[in-house]
Amino acid sequence: MTIVGHLEELRGLRELAKAEKQYAAAITAETKRGEAAGFYVKRRENIKPPMSTEQLVARICDALGITPEQLRQLRAMRASGPTLRVLSEAASRP
Repeated sequence: MTIVGHLEELRGLRELAKAEKQYAAAITAETKRGEAAGFYVKRRENIKPPMSTEQLVARICDALGITPEQLRQLRAMRASGPTLRVLSEAASRP
């Protein structure tokens, strides 16, 4: 299956539907052609409630493999311009 073949098939189905005065089916076929061609963008809503600050910190720490205390230290060091060595040492502490 190619996109061109898919679009042609949908066009043919649309024309058959129009010939039979099946306008709802013709509209559906044309809509599907537009979707296949990328003319429509499906929007999705994120229905998850936003994370609390504590949840976000926990996720960041988990992703970095560090503790919340180490994250606080990293944030404090950021103000003084940490180097990669300082960050590496902080991340390697238990």
